[in-house]
Amino acid sequence: MWAGNQTPCGQPLCLGMNAPEDLAPLILPHWYHFPPPSPLTHTILGIIFTLLTPIALIGNLTVIILYFRNPRLQNSSNMLVMNLATADFLMMSKAPIFVINSFTQRPYTGRLGCEVYGAVSLFSGLSAIWFLTAISLDRYRVVRLSITASTSSRVQVRPMVGVVWVVSGVVTTLPLLGWNRYVPEGVLSGCTVDYLSNGWSERSLVLLLLVLAWLAPMVAVIVSYFAILLKVKKSEAELRKLGNGCTANLTPPSPPPSSTQRKGCTRTEIRVSALMCLWTLSWTPYAVLVFVSVITNNTTVTPILATIPSVFCKASACFNPYVYGLSLPAFRKELARLLVPEWRGLNTLPPRTTRDIQQLNRTSRLGLPLATLLARPTSRAATTLTSSDCGHLTSASLLSSSTSLTPASVQRFMLPNGDIVLGMSYREAKKRNAKRKKDAFKLRFPCAPSRHITTIV
Repeated sequence: MWAGNQTPCGQPLCLGMNAPEDLAPLILPHWYHFPPPSPLTHTILGIIFTLLTPIALIGNLTVIILYFRNPRLQNSSNMLVMNLATADFLMMSKAPIFVINSFTQRPYTGRLGCEVYGAVSLFSGLSAIWFLTAISLDRYRVVRLSITASTSSRVQVRPMVGVVWVVSGVVTTLPLLGWNRYVPEGVLSGCTVDYLSNGWSERSLVLLLLVLAWLAPMVAVIVSYFAILLKVKKSEAELRKLGNGCTANLTPPSPPPSSTQRKGCTRTEIRVSALMCLWTLSWTPYAVLVFVSVITNNTTVTPILATIPSVFCKASACFNPYVYGLSLPAFRKELARLLVPEWRGLNTLPPRTTRDIQQLNRTSRLGLPLATLLARPTSRAATTLTSSDCGHLTSASLLSSSTSLTPASVQRFMLPNGDIVLGMSYREAKKRNAKRKKDAFKLRFPCAPSRHITTIV
């Protein structure tokens, strides 16, 4: 087509000139203005995707297997985590196409490989984004509202999961039906929707995806996690008032938090900040790239600059199963039972033991956990606290201050490690104690923590 230095890039061979004939009509003229990347660039990209693929596939497949293996994990929150793992598994299942194209230093898989790569990328990417948004909203709902029955929440989550998969599939088929199209991007090893063309058909779908797949989810995720952070701080302050109220009447006021407790005070903030940063770093670079290409004349979009954001998106598929799934204690315990045969008999044990309660006490921020654990005392007989007893109070025993809790007084809280536990707020506990005993200086509840507590992970 071109000869010598008459090529758009001024070199004998420009980017995309060695593509298969069936793929050539899909390569945008914008990429012909750049020389082909160096073999080292292709090799580095191929190695990166080769390393990311098994990490993502193993992590996400592990989450899926653990979810279906243990019925105790099949609650509403974990249902969203499992579907997120499924979306991430699909996202990395087409990575071999990118690896083949990278090591051959050309779009070797042709038009079919390009359309499969683009369709799977859009389908899994939309699903992963919306499931991440649903997880943040579900955690906010758990912290903000009083929820007692996991079955009712599963009824609400199942339609949400179905809507996410159906809408993702519908949007994925739009480029195949003529609204936009799947074209090679960057170094031409991968494909996506056409965000460089100036036609209304291409720009309209790109703008729609920017709003539905980045702007709206971004706002929802940030607002949800900030609301969770504020709620957690408020709950902790109220719980500390409850603990100090006991010691104020029976013993001298409790000492200020130690350095260890002050360190624990920032644990929740760090976790919430990490989740928001992970979301931002995973999807914002690609959104910024698309937005810049829409508002400018595309001169700033180079092959390398267009490829780097896709690497961040694929990296999120590696981190998500470990951050949202395998970091939860219930998933870790089930994984240990799966890998260590001697631990498989632990499936019949209660989900939490006294050792777990002690661990929660050690990781609490202000001497009290984020929520009082709803414990079932071994004895119905309540004991009267003395000044010596109050000095040995634990955060878990404070939870069992009321032996006749009603479901209306129970709420769900998120601990710093992401665990969701049942508990009661300071106001509910104060109302209970005032109703049971007119004398506010005598609190009657068992001090010893029970072996059985109700948890919802």
